[in-house]
Amino acid sequence: MLATPSFRQQKIALKLARIDQKAVDVYLGALKVLNYVDNPDRYSQSAHSLREVTRIIVQKANISQELMKGAENLKTKIEKKFVEKSDLLPLPAEEETKFLMKKWVDIHNYFVKISHHGEQVIEAEFETKLSEFETVLSKIIESIPVTLDELDKLLNIQSPQQDDVEKLSELLKHPSHVEYFFPDLRLQTGFNILIHEDFFQTFRKLSKKEITQNFQIGLYPSI
Repeated sequence: MLATPSFRQQKIALKLARIDQKAVDVYLGALKVLNYVDNPDRYSQSAHSLREVTRIIVQKANISQELMKGAENLKTKIEKKFVEKSDLLPLPAEEETKFLMKKWVDIHNYFVKISHHGEQVIEAEFETKLSEFETVLSKIIESIPVTLDELDKLLNIQSPQQDDVEKLSELLKHPSHVEYFFPDLRLQTGFNILIHEDFFQTFRKLSKKEITQNFQIGLYPSI
C-alpha cells in the first residue's frame, strides 16, 4: 500500500467531506493503518474503519441502526439517500445504479466479516475490495456541481458517439439529473436519437408532471 493517499483517494476524501468530516478521518485512518506492516491485525482494523465509513454515510441519511442489519435494507436505504426514485432513471443508468448499490453492500459485508476476524484475510483480495469500494464511492457521491458541469459538456455535443452515450448513462444517477439534461420530453438535444432506443424505456413513459413531482434537489446533507 502507498505510504500516503493517492490522488484518487485524496479526491474521495474531498467528496466525503461534503457529507461528514468524520467520514474523511475514518477513511484516511483505514488507509494509514494498512501501512503499519508490523501490525499483524492491520487488515481487520482497516476493515473496521472502512465499514464505519458506510455507517457514517447512512447515519447522516437519518437511517436507524436497526436497518443496517439486513443487506437488502442497507442497499435500499443507501439507494434512497443517493438515488431517490431510481426507477425513474433511463434504463442503463438505472441498471448501473442498482449494480453499484449491490456492490457497495457486498463490499460492506466483506469488511464486516474481516473486522470481526470471521474470514481469513487474503492481501490481494483485500486490496481489490478496497479499490472497488473507492470506485463505488467515487461514482455515487460525485458532487452535484461536478455532475452538472459534465452534463453541460454533453449538452454541447451535436452528434454524440457511443462513448458520449455511455458517459451520459454514468452521470444520470438521480431524477434531478434527468430533469436537468432533458427539461423537455421532446429532447431538443443531440441525444434525441435515444428516444427510439431502450435507453429511455422507463423515462419516456413518464409525463412532465410526474418527473417534476419527483424532482428532488436535496441530494446531499448540508455541511
